Amino acid sequence: MIRVVIAEDSEAGRENLVDLLERNNYFVKAFEDGQEALDYLSDNPADLVMTDIDMPRLDGYGLIDGLNQLNRTNPILVYAQEFDRDRVQYAGKISFLSKAECPTNEEKLAEVRAALE
Repeated sequence: MIRVVIAEDSEAGRENLVDLLERNNYFVKAFEDGQEALDYLSDNPADLVMTDIDMPRLDGYGLIDGLNQLNRTNPILVYAQEFDRDRVQYAGKISFLSKAECPTNEEKLAEVRAALE
């Protein structure tokens, strides 16, 4: 089963992603900020990390930096209003899905699948 870790501070957004992915047979662990996700990822593997950027405590950029420090290269799907790709260095694949474009569940699922390829 594919393991997805989600870092999203919006409870409604987090619940929507968890529901969508679990209905499509993904194993999902969801956290309300980057620090909680990073703490989990320091001891647990993931096939994909989905992260918002603007979050309390540790934002998405900090989470990506933390994954670098853990020598992780699993794919990351940034799901946020905006993302400055030039702000991060990461050995793995990074994809971006804009919340501003209000993607449908089908579009979100397609981006998850593409990020895993």
